[in-house]
Amino acid sequence: MFKEEVNKRRLLEQHEAIFQAIREGDPRKARSAILAHLNFAKKKILELAA
Repeated sequence: MFKEEVNKRRLLEQHEAIFQAIREGDPRKARSAILAHLNFAKKKILELAA
């Protein structure tokens, strides 16, 4: 998952979105960003396990 450049970029963008939402003090935005990140990671891990 981390070897593919597109996934590295996507993960970094997700982490930045989480950080930005926390910095803005927006818990709804942070929760949404975290859930999107976790769903993406889960999907990629399951793809690797298949």
